[in-house]
Amino acid sequence: MSAPHPNDDQETRLPDAPPRVPGDADEVFRNAILIELGLGFVALFLGWLTGVDVRRWLPELAPGQAWPILVASGWGLLAALPMIVVVEALQRIDWAPLRELHELDRSPLVATLLSLRPMELIAISIAAGVGEELLVRGWLMAWWIGPLESATPVRLAVALIGSALVFGLMHPVTPIYVVLATLMGIYLGWVVIWTENLLIAIVAHAAYDAVQLLDSRRRRLAESGPAVSDP
Repeated sequence: MSAPHPNDDQETRLPDAPPRVPGDADEVFRNAILIELGLGFVALFLGWLTGVDVRRWLPELAPGQAWPILVASGWGLLAALPMIVVVEALQRIDWAPLRELHELDRSPLVATLLSLRPMELIAISIAAGVGEELLVRGWLMAWWIGPLESATPVRLAVALIGSALVFGLMHPVTPIYVVLATLMGIYLGWVVIWTENLLIAIVAHAAYDAVQLLDSRRRRLAESGPAVSDP
């Protein structure tokens, strides 16, 4: 058998270089959704075990209740702005621990995550907002606070900071990432205590995650150059 000619299809077919690897990307998307929403079911189960209604700070889903939900969602979008602004400012600081955060985009897992389509990243962000907020603020912080009307300032502070520390430890990417997540946990917990509305924190959390993921995806596509197409 003769050797293939350089003009044969086997040689002339150029490999595609899309940012999305279907098998890996689909698995990352599926696992992310299952894990994040699974946290919400864990919160409901733990609430049942401990006698905590994780839905007590959520607007009632009933006919005629659309307006309170829309209002809370709007406040949630506004509540996301301070987190987005602070993180954007931190990204401009030339400090080694913060530079490590930029390098995360190049890790295989994060690169695969960022290869997902925008709507898939938004779906993961919503799932994270729902699952993590139900678990950390809806169950854990509420459990430690007890009845809000009779909670002392010390009890509120312990529940707020303690649940925020747990939230930070749930994100053990780098030490500085844990610190930032803890500070965001304090902020989101304060929002819930102040407004007595968990939906605001859910929307703020989801919006923040979506903005960060979409912005990281945009930067990755820009760094990849014209050889990488946007699916």
